[in-house]
Amino acid sequence: MRFAIVVLCFLLVGCGGSSPTPIPIPTGSVSGRIMEEFTHDVVRGVKVTVGDRSGMTNGNGGFSISGISPGGYVIVISSDDWMMSPWRPEEMIEVVESEDTSVGTLFVISRPPAPPLR
Repeated sequence: MRFAIVVLCFLLVGCGGSSPTPIPIPTGSVSGRIMEEFTHDVVRGVKVTVGDRSGMTNGNGGFSISGISPGGYVIVISSDDWMMSPWRPEEMIEVVESEDTSVGTLFVISRPPAPPLR
């Protein structure tokens, strides 16, 4: 009986009854805008990826992606209709803890149609 009481006290005290407070992981964010290279029309609905985080461009061609670990990244544009402009080199961006990294305007061009199947 005495052993059962000691074990019960250990379980109640040892487990603490509450979970530890998680340590926040430092992150930053990236924002910018996607436009067509020649017309400068805004481009909506394009997936923008930075590291393991992604978002879509809004009605103004803008995007904002948060929760990105600090470090160096290349922005990846994913779309069936658009691709990064070949006249503008990819740039490495640096995400800084607790800051928004603005990449300004990124330019895309229409993806050429796939060649016909033979």
